[in-house]
Amino acid sequence: MPARPYKPKDKAKAEAGVLLVERWIMAKLRHQTFFSLAELNQCISALLTELNQKPSSNAWQSSAVFEKLDQPALSRYPNTLISTRTSKQPALI
Repeated sequence: MPARPYKPKDKAKAEAGVLLVERWIMAKLRHQTFFSLAELNQCISALLTELNQKPSSNAWQSSAVFEKLDQPALSRYPNTLISTRTSKQPALI
C-alpha cells in the first residue's frame, strides 16, 4: 500500500517494520553460505514464518489474535451480484 500523498502519517512505521525484518533476517543468515537462490529463498521463507509466529511486545499485534478475534468476524463476498444503476439518455431539445 503506498503512503498517503502530501503528509504521510504511516510511512515511517512501515519503513521501520521493513528495517526490523531485514535486520533480523540478515543477522540470522550472515554466517551461512548459499549455493542457489532457491536454497536462500527457502531459508528466508522459514525465517519469515518463525518471525510471524514470534510473540510481539504488543499482544494485540500477533497473527494469533487476528485469527482468533478478527478473522471470524470478516464476511465473505455476497453470492448475489450488486445491482448497478443505469442512467437514462438525456433528452435533446
